Amino acid sequence: MLGEAPAGGSLGGLALAGDGAGELHLAWEKAGVILVAVSPDGGATWAAPAAASGDHQKCTAPALVVAAGGEATVAWHDPSKGNEDVCAAHLTEGGAA
Repeated sequence: MLGEAPAGGSLGGLALAGDGAGELHLAWEKAGVILVAVSPDGGATWAAPAAASGDHQKCTAPALVVAAGGEATVAWHDPSKGNEDVCAAHLTEGGAA
């Protein structure tokens, strides 16, 4: 469900955070894109992944913070514009960026 590694590639940069009430957020890098998924039940089931980094293809090192109530923000490194940018997205209910 969370995706398999592409041929010759890998899944990397995992980040996991919870809200203290059983909701988990997972962020990871796959082929240079930062993906996020949410589990409302402590990891028993997961929503479909969403691309937090949009169509950027060089992103790495996701980090997550989740507040009580499930509000979450994911941040990552994005060198795609030739800079060493740190980008972030606030996740809406269900994990969409």
